[in-house]
Amino acid sequence: METDENLNLIFYLTFGQKLPKVFYDLAVTFKNKGLTLVPVELDQLLDFYQGKKNVHVVVVTKNQFEKKAYQKSLKIINHALRSGKMFFYHLSSFSDIDLRKEKGRINNYSFISLPISIEVLAQAVKNSFLIKQNSIQKWPGGRRGRLPFEELV
Repeated sequence: METDENLNLIFYLTFGQKLPKVFYDLAVTFKNKGLTLVPVELDQLLDFYQGKKNVHVVVVTKNQFEKKAYQKSLKIINHALRSGKMFFYHLSSFSDIDLRKEKGRINNYSFISLPISIEVLAQAVKNSFLIKQNSIQKWPGGRRGRLPFEELV
């Protein structure tokens, strides 16, 4: 059984050994919003992703190094997105790597154009996170119809 803290995990996909400054700013802001930001590399994310129903991932590509690293991992990311178990929040100033342009509408992929205020970004991710968490736990069908017992007798 997952605890409430596990339900509020959002993973931050890293491409290098050092964490960028934006991670620390995002982590503090997300913590104030009730979410926990955890840095992971792609192989760690895939290990964690195997048995889970829904995994939320934030990736920031703000320079050429991160853009190239992101494009190298795109095949794996596309596979995870097609499975529907991974929700992907992509923050970038490079509009040419927006997956919606190639694949059309993808329900579990959000592209957020930079620059944006960290506070606005955190609120947008939290709103999307809560909507997706509630929609996963909600039964899509209606209630089974029943007749009152007095009418049958």
